[in-house]
This record gives sequence, structure tokens and C-alpha cells, in this order.
Amino acid sequence: LFAVEEGKELRKIEHAGWVNAVTFSPDGRLLATGSGSSGITDEPRSGFVRVFRSDDGIEVSSEAYKYKCPVRQVAFNQSGRYLASVADDGTARLTRTDDGKSEAILDPGVGVRRIAFSPDGALLAAVRADGSVWIRILETKEKYRLFSKPNTEISALAFGPGNSRVGTPLIAIGTREKGSCPGSCSISFTRIL
Repeated sequence: LFAVEEGKELRKIEHAGWVNAVTFSPDGRLLATGSGSSGITDEPRSGFVRVFRSDDGIEVSSEAYKYKCPVRQVAFNQSGRYLASVADDGTARLTRTDDGKSEAILDPGVGVRRIAFSPDGALLAAVRADGSVWIRILETKEKYRLFSKPNTEISALAFGPGNSRVGTPLIAIGTREKGSCPGSCSISFTRIL
């Protein structure tokens, strides 16, 4: 952790393997990390999500959230009540930060590649490897497919705010047609109704 104004390192938090993702809770009290070992060395493939208090670096979870391969993305929702994480094999978990209860973001099947919370923290979008984008309503656990782009790799996902005319949030995705040259990418916007 660094102090921005001084550009000085405050503390170092050790991890086994690479740290691939870091994020602060919206109130700044917690720091979540996603890490893992790729299995290239003698270490077995594994991944972890760890949560620390940002003021003193003490780990708050009694045991790490374990995955079978490296964790690539971690994100808190706006209230800090939920922490979502995605591993290289497409396993995606949603964890309540108050009690540590964890569950799959979507039903098993095609792996999850990207996640993003809506600005109000009530929705979670998830991109699957088959080119579909799913929405999960956090309070009701309802899940539905927003749209699908077959033969498309969705490499980026972000929520945007609603506007005064419509009031519903936008989702932006970065896409590339599977098998196409690196220069043939696009950005698409979709409104959630």
C-alpha cells in the first residue's frame, strides 16, 4: 500500500504466487486481492481471494477463498456488502462481506470471464465465455440473459450511469470476433430495461 501524496510505501502484504487483481471497498476500509500460481513451476495451480483491513493490513477473513487456478478479477459492489471474483477457469463467486457466505454467481456451465457491478450496487453483470452477458439482481438472486453475441470474445465490461431521460444504466462491452485479427475490435453499448 502506498500513500499517494508522499509516494511512499506504507506496508507490504505478502502473497504466494502472482497478485493479479486488487480493489478497495467503496468506503476504503477493505482491500481485496486476487492471486494464484499458474502451475508453471513445481507449485500446483491454485488461486486465492484475500481480504485485508486497509488501515493496518490485517487479514479479515479467517481463511482465504480458494480456487483451483489463479484469480483474475475482484470487485466490491457500491455498498461494500458483496465481493465478486473470477478465476482463470471461469469459476465465479459472490461473497457477502458481513458473514463470508459465498455462492456461484451463475449456474454451472459455461465459464464466467468478466464481472461488473451497477453504479447503485444492486446488479451484477457477468460475461460468459460463450459471448452471453447475464444480469444478476443481488437481493432476489434472479438471473437473466441480457443478450448474446455468439462467436464473439467479450474482453471488457463496464456499467455506466443512467441518465435523466431514461434512468436505466448502460452496459459497455469491448468485443472481438473469434479468429479475427487484433485490429478488428469494437465497443458496444446496451441499455438495461
